[in-house]
Amino acid sequence: MKFINAAKFHAGRFEPRQARVTLPEFHFLLDRLPHWQRAYGPRGFFQFQVFAPAAIAPSLFPVLNEAFLQARFVPFLAVLKCHRPSPALLDYSLDGFSLAMDLPNWLDNPDFRPFMDRVIDQVLEAGGRFYFAKDQLLRPEHARQYLGEERLAEFLEAKARLDPEGVLSSSLLERLGLTHRVS
Repeated sequence: MKFINAAKFHAGRFEPRQARVTLPEFHFLLDRLPHWQRAYGPRGFFQFQVFAPAAIAPSLFPVLNEAFLQARFVPFLAVLKCHRPSPALLDYSLDGFSLAMDLPNWLDNPDFRPFMDRVIDQVLEAGGRFYFAKDQLLRPEHARQYLGEERLAEFLEAKARLDPEGVLSSSLLERLGLTHRVS
């Protein structure tokens, strides 16, 4: 991974500063490399992506980086992106930046989950958000804090209205307590 990261870093000196790329190229950087997942080894990896407001990201992201280094849970890859807000009900996007990290699969390490809970708490305290499509770690209390009671109530009302039988669900919604139960 050090070799891959160094090569990408040095290759950046030869790319135009304002290079335009397609949306798939932007969002799926590694897909240009055949079998890129093999670089993560047999245990695999998972992604963790946090979003921070523009005013907070320059101070929050270095603190998170240092925490990962000190805990020896070093990401294989980290990607920083700029974002704009979205009006979507459960959207993660805000006027700021995201830091996506590919982390080796340390879920069986007893120190990893408590460490990640502390990281999640730091992000929430800073007004940050999370990308549900990459989430494996948020707990119901995290989702409530990040989304806020008003947005949660609006979502659950819409879910009850549009899915009165409670047919539509997912393991994410179940884990985060965002389902509507028919009584």
